[in-house]
Amino acid sequence: MRTYIFVVLSLLLLNTSFIFSQEQTKSEAKAAKKEAKAKAKQERAAYDKMLYEKAVEALDSSEFVLEADMIYLKRGDSFPVSSIINFISVNGDKAVVQIASNSSMGGPNQMGGVTVEGYVRNLEITKDKKGSIKLQMDVSGIAITAKVEIMLFGNSNRAEATIYPTFNSRRMTMVGQLTPLKESNIYKSGFSY
Repeated sequence: MRTYIFVVLSLLLLNTSFIFSQEQTKSEAKAAKKEAKAKAKQERAAYDKMLYEKAVEALDSSEFVLEADMIYLKRGDSFPVSSIINFISVNGDKAVVQIASNSSMGGPNQMGGVTVEGYVRNLEITKDKKGSIKLQMDVSGIAITAKVEIMLFGNSNRAEATIYPTFNSRRMTMVGQLTPLKESNIYKSGFSY
C-alpha cells in the first residue's frame, strides 16, 4: 500500500511540475513573440524613414517618379493599376505623365492609355510640421497643360498626385510610391505626345 501511495504522490508531483513548466514556457513564448513584434515594428519604421528621406532628396533634386498603384477619377471612381506603366516622372525641367491599362493594348500610347510629355514650370515645394511635403508645378507640352500637386506623406514614401487639366475639369488623382528616378522600374511607352 505504501508503494501505491508513493507512486500516486510521485505522479502528482510530476504532473504539477510539468504544468508549471508548460505555463512558464507559454509566458516565455508570449514575451518572445511580443518582443519580436516590437522589433519588427521598429525595423519597419526605420525602413519607412529611409524611404521617406530618399523621396525628399528626389523631390529636392527634381529627379523623381510617382509610381501609381491606384487611380481616382473626378467623381470618385477608383481603379487599381500597375505601377510600372502608370506614373508621373520629373527629370529636371521635363515631366512625363503616363496612364495605361493592364488589359488593353490600344490607345494613343499602344498600352490602353496615353503618355504625355511637357516642361515643368513654377515648381514650389512646401513642408508642414508633420513632415508632409507638398510640391506644386505646372506642366505644359503639346498634349498637356495642367497643374500637378504632389503630396508626400510624412515618414513614408507614399504619395498622392492630383492632376488639374487647364482646359477641362477632368481631375485625376494617382496614389503610389515616390522614388528617385534612378531607382524606379517604370516602362515608358515609345508613343508619347
